[in-house]
Amino acid sequence: MIVAQFAVRSWVLRITHNTSISMLRTRKAIATDPHDLPERMVAPEKSVENRVQSQAVMNDFRLALDELDELSRSIVVLREVEGMAYDEIAEVLDIPMPTVKTRLLRARRRLGTNLREWT
Repeated sequence: MIVAQFAVRSWVLRITHNTSISMLRTRKAIATDPHDLPERMVAPEKSVENRVQSQAVMNDFRLALDELDELSRSIVVLREVEGMAYDEIAEVLDIPMPTVKTRLLRARRRLGTNLREWT
């Protein structure tokens, strides 16, 4: 039963990944008015200074992610954000396991270099 769930999850994630990449390629960079974006819930105990710093960190992180190639960015997001195992990532992206490990290592190093000021 667990194997079936693993296969279905990987299949759905592969479809989602490919669909997302296709949409992003066709859509390119469409500017969105900040007022049209959903509002974020901010904890009331955070000071304005902390919120500004958090937003700056997230903006820098997004820029650093944008500097990665498409495959490396996908691997980082699937591993670090989604918490997927290496073998799941390899199956979803249809790439060999060593490629996942190598790309992830290089992407982490590059992100570390680009975000050095925040460490």
